[in-house]
Amino acid sequence: DEEHAFLFVPHHLIWDGWSFDLFQAELSETYRALAAGRAPELPALAVSYGDYAAWFAQWLESPECARQLAFWKQRFAQAPRPAPLPTDLPRRAGMTGAGGNLWVRVDQPLAERLREAARGHDVTLSMLCLGVYVLMMASLSPNGSIVVATPVRGREQPGLEPVMGFFNNVLPLPFTLDRSLDLGAFVQQLKRELVAAMDHQQVPFERVATEPEFAERMQGAGLYQALFSFQDARARPADIGGLGHRQIHLRQQAATDDLGLWLMDKPNGLEGAINYNADIYLPETGEALCQRYMELLAAVAADPRAPLAALLDAPASRAAAHLRALAERSAEAPAAAEAAPAQAAQAAALLQPEQAELAQVWASVIGIDVNEIRPSDTFFDLGGDSLMAMRVIQQAEAAMGLRIEPRRYVFETLAQLAATPRTAVPAAAAAVAAPGAAKRGLLSRLFAGRGQ
Repeated sequence: DEEHAFLFVPHHLIWDGWSFDLFQAELSETYRALAAGRAPELPALAVSYGDYAAWFAQWLESPECARQLAFWKQRFAQAPRPAPLPTDLPRRAGMTGAGGNLWVRVDQPLAERLREAARGHDVTLSMLCLGVYVLMMASLSPNGSIVVATPVRGREQPGLEPVMGFFNNVLPLPFTLDRSLDLGAFVQQLKRELVAAMDHQQVPFERVATEPEFAERMQGAGLYQALFSFQDARARPADIGGLGHRQIHLRQQAATDDLGLWLMDKPNGLEGAINYNADIYLPETGEALCQRYMELLAAVAADPRAPLAALLDAPASRAAAHLRALAERSAEAPAAAEAAPAQAAQAAALLQPEQAELAQVWASVIGIDVNEIRPSDTFFDLGGDSLMAMRVIQQAEAAMGLRIEPRRYVFETLAQLAATPRTAVPAAAAAVAAPGAAKRGLLSRLFAGRGQ
């Protein structure tokens, strides 16, 4: 009678991690006030989320947005192109979205040693943990290059800090592993990369991804290969309105990225999980990634100035051996796929001309081979999501004159959508040239039609 579970599920379109902290603090004050028979004492907001949305729509058309976009174009033009990371299973056109996760638990003594190591290098604990993750992932890359994306809270104006909403953005950070560096030089390099990215954090990742310079990258290894998230949760209230509470960990059964690591800094250490795409990774590989990351954290805490080669080439553990074998198997896989082009060409012949044209738009946005698409496929079954669908709708209208209601993408196949009567292309192209309000309208209708 005295124990309860509280489940609250917000859509990420309107909610970010910072909003959870605000929600918990305001829930605590409201419950405490109601229990005491008084009115809640919540601060008045100087601005609303609507104010921010109106300002941001104007900012997207500003010279500053163009300047930040130019930074990302230049940064990626200078960075080596990553090769696809090794996988247990071949990537299919139709991904199920299934995922697995393994808990990461760094006890307080190890967390404090890592915090001290970070201070010794003049970086934050978040930067050090990101650096260890980059080392692990880059060591798996066939060419030592990796792009790791990290979310930022996007609340640069102080007045936005108490406002609930979605302000987050994702920053793709390119790295190339140089084993000749020591850990100190490496984390300083990472710090410079992260600080430069933070100075250009407002242009949306989705805007960057639609630029022509990035279209070809989407076809190969994608704009990023792994995700890293770190949140400082040490200041969260110890109770909710006088009620004691504890978190109930729920195992995530889905994956939005191929590989991802999220960590939370708590008073009793670091907690988090490694998530993996179960369509291309087996549970053993997820376990190996989890163990290997913990091994590298312990090695960094033991010797904060170790050479990278010494950290990565230490006596092989079971986890390291598993990941090395995975990389070796993946390196041998291309030789077994020499017959694929002829098979793909045969499959492509199954598409009617109007279907092939729309399929090319789908393939470009999702980042798959157009020859893997069949007339009976739906956009979401091929791995698309609501944000990708918004881009497809715009591109199909601009290039082909296909004006398709967004909600049709939820259920209709390529053949059904391609049969839509076409409109004049110039008018459609003009609408895309002014993306501000049109994008937001399309986005809101998409998310109303499907819980993506």
